[in-house]
Amino acid sequence: MASRGLKVIVFEASSNNFHFCNSRISTGVLHVAFRTSETETVILYSAIMETGENNADPDLAGAFDQEIPETLALLRSMVAE
Repeated sequence: MASRGLKVIVFEASSNNFHFCNSRISTGVLHVAFRTSETETVILYSAIMETGENNADPDLAGAFDQEIPETLALLRSMVAE
């Protein structure tokens, strides 16, 4: 986005000063179903479904599972670590 001159704004708000928003908890680290983003895709898909007690959308879990390697390659190419 930034390379195209676009900006992204993320809002995470609470009236509680000690609200544990996702940014505070993850510290900007990508993790899925208690696995790292480096986990093999078959294992990652299974972990998403298992951690979600099979309530996760299979199509969404599959899309995430299949797209994560390319997404990480793009972020790394932009020196995002």
